[in-house]
Amino acid sequence: MLVGLDRCCLYSMQVIEFDLLALELMIHQRGKRLTVTGAAGYHNGYQITAREMVGRPQVGE
Repeated sequence: MLVGLDRCCLYSMQVIEFDLLALELMIHQRGKRLTVTGAAGYHNGYQITAREMVGRPQVGE
């Protein structure tokens, strides 16, 4: 599958398993604000189990 955003070149991506929140995060436009709520923890690095993600407009939009 090829994935890309406006003003960005295409790159290949392999889908390993489907998770709606993970998909929303992958296609979120770089530089835009994103609020994620859920449980945070540490296991081989910081992780968050997302319960909800909400895109927020930046100031001036």
